Amino acid sequence: MEIHHHSLLRALFLFLLCCLLATTSTCTLKPLDRHGIQSFLANVKNLDFDWGSDHDVCSFRGILCKRERIISINLNKRGLTGYLGSARYLTALEVLSLEGNALYGRIPSISGLQNLTRLDLSGNSFTSFTHDFLRNLPSLEHLYLENLPLQPWTIPDSVAGCNYLQYLHASNSSITGGFPLALAHVTSLLELSLSGNQLSGVLPSWVGGFVSITWLDLAGQNMSGPVEVLSKLTNLEDLVLSENQFSGSIPDLSALKNLQLFWADSNLFSGLVPENMSSMAKMKSLNLANNFLQGPLPSFPNRPLKTIAIKSGDVGPCGVSVPTLNKDQLWEFHPNKLGVRDAIANGHLYADTELELEFQGIKKEFTMLHTWPLWTPRRVPSKLAADMPLLKGQLTMTLPDGREESVMKITAFVANTSNMPVAACEISINTGQTGSLKIVGSVSSRGEDLGDPVTSATLSIVQVFWELEKKLAQRKHFPSVNWLISHSKYPMAFESFYGKFNSDFIDTRTRAREVLQREDDLNETVQLVGKDALGEGDNITLETAKLLLEDYLVHNAFTLYDKYCPFYKSVWMMCNIIHFNTLANQAVERAANAGGEGHKITYSVVKSRMPDLFYRLLSQKYEDPAEGEDVLLVKFQKLYDDLTTGFRNLKDEAR
Repeated sequence: MEIHHHSLLRALFLFLLCCLLATTSTCTLKPLDRHGIQSFLANVKNLDFDWGSDHDVCSFRGILCKRERIISINLNKRGLTGYLGSARYLTALEVLSLEGNALYGRIPSISGLQNLTRLDLSGNSFTSFTHDFLRNLPSLEHLYLENLPLQPWTIPDSVAGCNYLQYLHASNSSITGGFPLALAHVTSLLELSLSGNQLSGVLPSWVGGFVSITWLDLAGQNMSGPVEVLSKLTNLEDLVLSENQFSGSIPDLSALKNLQLFWADSNLFSGLVPENMSSMAKMKSLNLANNFLQGPLPSFPNRPLKTIAIKSGDVGPCGVSVPTLNKDQLWEFHPNKLGVRDAIANGHLYADTELELEFQGIKKEFTMLHTWPLWTPRRVPSKLAADMPLLKGQLTMTLPDGREESVMKITAFVANTSNMPVAACEISINTGQTGSLKIVGSVSSRGEDLGDPVTSATLSIVQVFWELEKKLAQRKHFPSVNWLISHSKYPMAFESFYGKFNSDFIDTRTRAREVLQREDDLNETVQLVGKDALGEGDNITLETAKLLLEDYLVHNAFTLYDKYCPFYKSVWMMCNIIHFNTLANQAVERAANAGGEGHKITYSVVKSRMPDLFYRLLSQKYEDPAEGEDVLLVKFQKLYDDLTTGFRNLKDEAR
């Protein structure tokens, strides 16, 4: 009986592991979930699902399962029409996202889905919802109900039970009444957008309890009264009050140290603009037009408001234009010594107030100040193809003549395309002797939505995407760039350069990305059943990924060995790590295929037999580039050869 008992446990364990990995077989969905999703989507058209009994629902595009339960339905922008059924049987659901379709009718009740963290129904044609629509959703964090032609409604009291709600976006959705009382106890809010509705009345005092909120948008309403309560929201970054009936004075917002955008145009504000507003270091966009403000305007850094006041009075008209460059200010630079009949070329600096040049019998005059149209490219003899990467370190940069300069001496221009034409990202700037750099398109998408038009257009121009991840920063993993989502569209253009530098680099980089992707897939399994349940190959993958993450991708700009990482060092570090991965997998697979012959080789055996090599693999990053390229190349090549020899010896011992 005992042997039979263990056999049953082993069979059950293998079945569960198969479901978790989901690589060679599919899991059986619980009947309640299969019935639940079919009922929920029964009347939805244009859905490319085959509900046959022999089809695995978990393999459908947009459906994600875990432990035989449906946890995510993501059908954004799929051209769906029709209406939804009840979702009450999908009790394990964590994400329901149907944004950007043409679904109509009544929004069904999702009451009681206690695991639901994200609900996005924006951009559909729903006209109403059930009375208990949002009741008993204790885990809800993201709620998006934007651009819906709903009948006039108020945010239901049941929202007060969403204790973890952080993102509430319900713009242009026909909300009426005063500021929603249901939000009085939802102090976890980070973003609240209610613009374009029909709210009225004054801001209640309890709004000051939104201590964590970073974005508040109340534009386009009929709200009135003073707004002093907003001065308590010390974490605000964006505040939009445009096109309301707010009155009184502009409040003192000096406590809002992170405020970057403040739009309060088209209201009834009066009095003086607080002088301390000019000292708000992070303020980037301020709009107070169409109010009844008076008196002198504060002087903002790099904004010629004093010049505007002199030209047009304290209350200037919209659109007034004055030069931003102060011609009376003295500028320090060291010009070339030019004389009559001297030749002049690109890069020469001159200090004459007027310079006369003659070329092919044509004379032209140049002053020290000239303008250039924004959309007209600078004239250049030729435009070089983007077939070589810009190789730089954290603190220094190698210039074309071989010199190293601090990156602090190199100008970089960051364009926030959230509020300017996307084409502005195409502008280049010239930094004199240091060369030309493309502008970086920096986009902070709302609600982590990377599909919005601004983000998509920016990506199509800059061709490189770096996703900065908050969790990595909290773990002190710098740079905090997500290695799975971030990508570049330049690899094909750089293949020739990489091939000349190192013929194996492209394949090695591909292998490294595969290891990191596989590691991400295995992490969930490890959390559920433990690392002991994995095979030897998976253990090698996890250990290799750890080398890549902790010893290759992490940088410390305050150390001599890591402040600058030349390309040859990056390539050799990756080559040796992947070489170790290849050799370890071959050794384990060879031993497994040999059956009972010789000693069994596992990853723990590999690690225990070669501690010195493993330590040298970890210590590659501590090699100081100051020793010279030739010295480091010898060390890296020796490690590569020693790894090969070490595994060959291990193979001989196992025979």
